[in-house]
Amino acid sequence: MRFASTILTAALVAGAANAQSYVTAADPQTVIDQLQTMGYRASYEPYDSGRPRVLTGIAGVNTSIAFYGCLDDMSSCQTLMFTSGMDMPDGSSTATINNWNQSRIYTRAFLDENNDPYFVMPIPRGQDMSAEDFSRLMNIWEDAVIDFTDEIGFER
Repeated sequence: MRFASTILTAALVAGAANAQSYVTAADPQTVIDQLQTMGYRASYEPYDSGRPRVLTGIAGVNTSIAFYGCLDDMSSCQTLMFTSGMDMPDGSSTATINNWNQSRIYTRAFLDENNDPYFVMPIPRGQDMSAEDFSRLMNIWEDAVIDFTDEIGFER
């Protein structure tokens, strides 16, 4: 009986540890926890609308991770959107942004009203990602941040 109890306890502990290693758009804290586990800074700062948002920094560039596909009360979100924008004195050009968009499949770039470049990476299925899957997404995003800032001539 004691052996069975020990096995059950071990299984429950393993299950709890496993459950905590998942990242989900339904719970912004899981995003924060995973970012911090990976060594990134992370803070919860929702938009004025109440839309959940986590702020972090990747490769020396501020990144916002916004939560979409939420219920009306901004809970139970389904997707994530990574966004970074660069304030540049002379902005960037449409040609540079078009070149970026034509050569990338994971991210899309655009210019704001001041011709400052922004780029985004949507994560359409942001539910129940393993820590490893989230880490892979962060690697893709970090590579994109580096490539994008090089492409537009932004100094990190």
